[in-house]
Amino acid sequence: MPTEPHHSERSHLDERLDFVGIGQQEKKALSALSETIAKALDGTLDRFYAKATKNPKTAAFFRSSEHVKHAKDRQVSHWNTIASAKFDAEYLAGVTAVGLTHARLGLEPRWYIGGYAMMMDGIVRHFDAGAPSGSAGTT
Repeated sequence: MPTEPHHSERSHLDERLDFVGIGQQEKKALSALSETIAKALDGTLDRFYAKATKNPKTAAFFRSSEHVKHAKDRQVSHWNTIASAKFDAEYLAGVTAVGLTHARLGLEPRWYIGGYAMMMDGIVRHFDAGAPSGSAGTT
């Protein structure tokens, strides 16, 4: 599998990364924090799926506890890929597949964007709770 996206895909990805302020320094900081981010995922995802499976608008997307476990495993992989800061062809293929799956299932953006907000909140709270942050991002 190629590690670099096609030129036009790379250009679009670079535009998006630039828009959200992720350059080389931020990638280095993100990668340095990847282990701490990984430690935040389990509890954060447990809280997310507990809420998502109780909300009438989102619960219908999960058939069983096994389906939730599969979704959680995919989320762990997705967030670990983000934390690795390797925004390459594999990353692009993965996020494209996630987006297409959301669209195919009819999951409205308000729900998965809300889910991402919950994930970020959980990760930040993990750091605030005293998880070691190292010197990443400080110069």
